Amino acid sequence: MLNINKNKKTISNNNLIKTITCRQTNKVNVNCKSHNWMDIRNIKDQHQLAQQYEKICQQHGQDNKWILMINPEDKSLETLYASGKINTTKILRVNANKQTINIANIKTALKTGNCSAVILCNASIKEEEINQLTLCAQKGKTQCIVLKNTTTLH
Repeated sequence: MLNINKNKKTISNNNLIKTITCRQTNKVNVNCKSHNWMDIRNIKDQHQLAQQYEKICQQHGQDNKWILMINPEDKSLETLYASGKINTTKILRVNANKQTINIANIKTALKTGNCSAVILCNASIKEEEINQLTLCAQKGKTQCIVLKNTTTLH
């Protein structure tokens, strides 16, 4: 008798996981949830910043998780609250108060997965740190969004 199970091999993709990191600039696609865990956006003015806050909160507020905003700009955030379009009960605001942003804390927040998005507002982040944050965001399935001001917002 021939045992066909003896020669049967199991094929596994466990060792073939492909890490995808994507850096988007000036591109916003609110309706598409992708696996690009890092999103870098350049902001030109106060109005555009308020729009970005609203779009991000609309996109990630549906996940029923926290949205962590690190050093958000006051006027744009007030515009978001005043609009009444967004449920602001799931938004956490953290200000570094003129201190350097601690990348280790951000990495921890990304890895835990308690937030649907972590937004870094006008942060100076090195390329190496962006790569580290991207890996942590992927691990925690948390979108990391860096908003960079190309002009000074007042």
